[in-house]
Amino acid sequence: MLKYIFIAGLITVMARFLPGIIFRKKKLTTFIEYLGEKLPYALMGLLLVFCIRKVNFLNPTEVIPVATSFAVIILSFKFIKNFFLSIALGTAVYMGFLYLI
Repeated sequence: MLKYIFIAGLITVMARFLPGIIFRKKKLTTFIEYLGEKLPYALMGLLLVFCIRKVNFLNPTEVIPVATSFAVIILSFKFIKNFFLSIALGTAVYMGFLYLI
């Protein structure tokens, strides 16, 4: 079992760093630069749809934590410009709602 986890981790690391090593000295096409600019926003939209797909919008106990965490994500990204930190803050707010209230 541990070897499968190691192999999956190795493949993930290779998939992450190999393109940077291969294309390090090459000029990127405008299409690739466009994708690098637009894909993070598309991924945020995909995460949004994935997260709210089963929310009952008629139940305030489900809507308030989700809406608040999304507001934190949007506002923190607007001012901080860091996807990872914005998602981490939104997750922390959502978990705080679930476990503390």
